[in-house]
Amino acid sequence: MVAPTQPTLTRPPSSNEMPPGAVNVLDNGVAGNGTTDDAAAIQALINNNAGTVLWFPAATYKLGSYISLVDNSILQGVPRESIFSRTPSGGVAQNTVVAYDKSGFVVQGIKVKGNDPSVDNLDTWGFRFSGCSNGRLTGIYLEGLRDGIKTETPTNSNMMFEDITGYHNMMIGYLSSLSSSTLRRWDSWGYYDIATVDTGGHGIYAAQFNNDNTYEDLKLLNHYSYGFQLYPGEHNRNVFDRIELDGGDSAGMVIWGNPVEGGGTATVTDTIIRNLTIHESNGAIMFGGNVNTVLIDGFDIRNSDWMLNTYTNMIPSNVTLRNGHHGGTTWLASGDSITNFTVEGTAIMTATPYPVELPEPPRM
Repeated sequence: MVAPTQPTLTRPPSSNEMPPGAVNVLDNGVAGNGTTDDAAAIQALINNNAGTVLWFPAATYKLGSYISLVDNSILQGVPRESIFSRTPSGGVAQNTVVAYDKSGFVVQGIKVKGNDPSVDNLDTWGFRFSGCSNGRLTGIYLEGLRDGIKTETPTNSNMMFEDITGYHNMMIGYLSSLSSSTLRRWDSWGYYDIATVDTGGHGIYAAQFNNDNTYEDLKLLNHYSYGFQLYPGEHNRNVFDRIELDGGDSAGMVIWGNPVEGGGTATVTDTIIRNLTIHESNGAIMFGGNVNTVLIDGFDIRNSDWMLNTYTNMIPSNVTLRNGHHGGTTWLASGDSITNFTVEGTAIMTATPYPVELPEPPRM
């Protein structure tokens, strides 16, 4: 796996001081009063200040349209307090910040806020990337969005998404066509606790063509459906470490190659998952077809109905479960077998599931 080359941050994500040499957007035509549409003024500053920090003081910046990053854009704000407010119009889904075929950009310390999910549909996307490279998001807060961060074809490479916090999003991440990239320190709280919201939504939904990525210190909780889903598609040579999930009414984690939506074949190969925790859910880990060579080393499964499920008996190959604990009801879903599974040094399950309370939601 090639280590990503990333832009240098101007300040730590917690900083609330304007960096030397930065352009203060409030001194350059941006209102920041939460009612004036600031999109055009911000876009003009982005277009004319590549490589220079655009400083967004603590304020609410209403965006009546999306803004587009350029090569080497640097947007920096005060974490939690520099807010891009974007709500849909007429039920049409809206983008907030996009980058198409761009590189070398940094967005730091910005909060993107969409709808209140207890009232409206989640029809706003936070960040959307296509064909980008060497971009970085850090110290980002995402609230009330359909997808917090979305990547899509063509391939995005050497991206860094770190210190990402989400609250009441349908999905904090929708990943497709992402390679040689890193997701680190994500803390997401879904909307399972809001009775008026329709069911659906995952923590992270990895659609297809996600290869050679590193996922570290991800906490994806309180979602209706899967905590982390490798959806039918190509997902090869990915490494997961210190992952904490719940699965709501479904499974905590899904690892699935075929069948691919729209036809064709794909694989999930050479996957390493270390230090996996799954809280209360219908089930822990579900496997689909064409999955080969998976190591799950160190797991703590809490109060799930079952530990393993192979969807419609699509049995994976060369799966090793090592050094773990299952505190659920049963080892296998009904009718399943563990052909091609190797279990090493594992306490298969306890006699009685032990009580588990989810951690508190993140501070937004």
